[in-house]
Amino acid sequence: MKKITLVMFFITSFSAFSFSQNLVTNPGFEADAATFTVVESTTNVLYRVDAITATLTQAANPTATVITVPAGMWVKKAANSGYIKGVLTTSDFHSGTSSMNLKINSNTTQTGLNSWYNCVNLQKLTTGLTHTKKYIASVWAKVDATANNQCTQMVLFVTDNTLKLNFTKTITLTGGTTWTQYQTTFDMPTWISTNPTADFSTAFFGLGIATTYDSSVPTVKTLYSGILLDDFSLIEDTSTKLKTANRNTQISVENGLITINGIENNQPINIFDISGKKVFSANSGANLISVPLHKGVYIVNANNSNTKIAVN
Repeated sequence: MKKITLVMFFITSFSAFSFSQNLVTNPGFEADAATFTVVESTTNVLYRVDAITATLTQAANPTATVITVPAGMWVKKAANSGYIKGVLTTSDFHSGTSSMNLKINSNTTQTGLNSWYNCVNLQKLTTGLTHTKKYIASVWAKVDATANNQCTQMVLFVTDNTLKLNFTKTITLTGGTTWTQYQTTFDMPTWISTNPTADFSTAFFGLGIATTYDSSVPTVKTLYSGILLDDFSLIEDTSTKLKTANRNTQISVENGLITINGIENNQPINIFDISGKKVFSANSGANLISVPLHKGVYIVNANNSNTKIAVN
């Protein structure tokens, strides 16, 4: 009976929380492919744009009718070549039924493919980014199994629509060919402080890869680079905010340490991870208590109130 009571308690408590909204549309490529890909040689390929902030798609590579790029639709930004593909695949995915294979094919003399911004999977966000907030970007990714794959890093980015500058984070693919979640934080206030005229009221978000060239042949040609992508997210980072669980209790996070202040004497304190597992439990013996926790999202129950906290 105790176990059932605990589960029901957590569900009741958990339902009171509203997690940060994912700003990415179709994050797992599960929407109808016809809404964001075209059929080219029986393969679903992303529409191509010639710039990250482009308003129109291109008519070639893949062959497609030019359309105005709507917010929330995945596109690929590529050098003017058919050798870069964003291909929807249903044979390998992290969740759902599909993922995106972003790849640079081998044996092309196309220049610039050693720069991530010439091979990008991106979308214009349906809502802008607030200059005073931080945002956590996350994606599940793996290097695809193609032989001699040169993809060892990826770049996550957000772009504004005035200066059209990329705020970038380079991430090493430590998981190799295993599905791995990669995460980074975009500190907008710090970035804006050095780019004060940028305007993210219209913003773009995405991921890019690069390749290397085979210099052993007379005409230098690209080597293969490819990655599988699934389950993107871009959410507001609330981990540095002071949380008020009730009028007497304050909760804050710094350097992996959750600090709970203003606790009534001899009151239970319980902390649950996002799956509902209890990771800490104690009765308060003082006004303040600090708990070290690994990176993740937690629910803190103290003084009969619940607070969502993210530890980075």
